[in-house]
Amino acid sequence: LLQISRNTIEETDRWNDANGMNSYYPAAVRVGYDPEVILAKLREHCQSRLHPNGFTIDNPHGIETCSTVPNTINEMLCLSQGGIIRLFFNWPRDRNASFSTLRAHGAFLVSSSLEYGDIGHVRIVSERGRTCRIMNPWPNEPAVLRRSDGAAEKLSGKFFEVPTRPGESFALERSGQ
Repeated sequence: LLQISRNTIEETDRWNDANGMNSYYPAAVRVGYDPEVILAKLREHCQSRLHPNGFTIDNPHGIETCSTVPNTINEMLCLSQGGIIRLFFNWPRDRNASFSTLRAHGAFLVSSSLEYGDIGHVRIVSERGRTCRIMNPWPNEPAVLRRSDGAAEKLSGKFFEVPTRPGESFALERSGQ
């Protein structure tokens, strides 16, 4: 299904669609379309089709036209579609990046960095005290969860489920760091 979705992105080529590009770009991110192509199309979009305030030139639609760029970049850095946080899910691994307090599904504020292809710090604040589901940022490696109250625990597996309390923060790091 993901390959069919990527093929659909390729064939429909709706990067410059006056009514649908605000969802087209993030859809490309979500299905794992080539991030270099997404960034190149986004750059072209910004340089040729946007006013300085982010509104699309010659587009009669509303404020949704301002959402294309931030939604696309946010989802490339911190995808939380389906209730699972995925860090740098569709970001080129050879491009350093970092972000602070991006809002994720489930009322979580997420901060992290990618440097030289390696995910560094991960910090999450729970606003509502829900279970945080996160894809292991270091596939096939265990991680250490450090809670704001000083408690620490080792986690392993492809996904982590972390029960939280409202206002609680925690950090994830590679085991052994």
